Amino acid sequence: MTFAMNATALQNQRNQSANLPEVARFAIWRSTAGPEFNISRENVTECSLFLTAYEYTGASANGPSISFAQRRQVDFGVDNPWSVEDPGQLVTPVYTNETIIGNMVIPRLEMTYSRLSAIEHFFTSPSMSTSWNIGNAPNRDLGVAAALSGETNITERFEKMATAMTDYLRYTSDSQIAEGELIESVPFVSIRWGYFAVPIVTEGFAILFAILSIINNRKSRNVPLWKSSALAVLECRHEERLGLLQTTGKDITQIDADAQKAEVRLQ
Repeated sequence: MTFAMNATALQNQRNQSANLPEVARFAIWRSTAGPEFNISRENVTECSLFLTAYEYTGASANGPSISFAQRRQVDFGVDNPWSVEDPGQLVTPVYTNETIIGNMVIPRLEMTYSRLSAIEHFFTSPSMSTSWNIGNAPNRDLGVAAALSGETNITERFEKMATAMTDYLRYTSDSQIAEGELIESVPFVSIRWGYFAVPIVTEGFAILFAILSIINNRKSRNVPLWKSSALAVLECRHEERLGLLQTTGKDITQIDADAQKAEVRLQ
């Protein structure tokens, strides 16, 4: 065996309020299996589950994320401010009376005893109280063995479970709505249209130039491409000093007419 967890519920006596605010106690034994299944690095972790209250100040929200500047545990002024009205009834509330300490007012806090009982039954059930064996030993009712065995940070895991249970109580029917101001970031776009004048004018001149070029070249729309004929090259003369081919600027129609009249002899 390399992992074993046991839980004890404290509210199983007639006077349940005597054990409050402590609800349950846990003991977790862990070890590491060495060669030939020798047990080493044994450690035992003990912890308890309590009912408590916290005061949050400096709340701020950024979208769905809510943060607080400070969190402190509420001191009721007595060791056990929790009471149970009728321990025999599951729907009876577990509550604290409204308390005034100096300028701080602690409102009445309560939860039904059935929820408290459900928590106790859950932690003492095989879902939580379980063990893990290595080798050929059978493992039944594994529960949370895989989540808490090995090198897992047990303190962090139990803090997350306590936080989840606290969040559940915040959304019950007797929860109170906290009113305040919400600051939400909204994208804002400001356009300065004056800066668009230069690119708009440039684009307008470009479009105008394209239109004038199309109109000016419509008369040559039926003229074949110059590069498809070698006549244009034959009409050019070579300038030896500049090393360039020059022509007198005839269009392709005139060059074609002159070519029909010219006679060429190869030497």
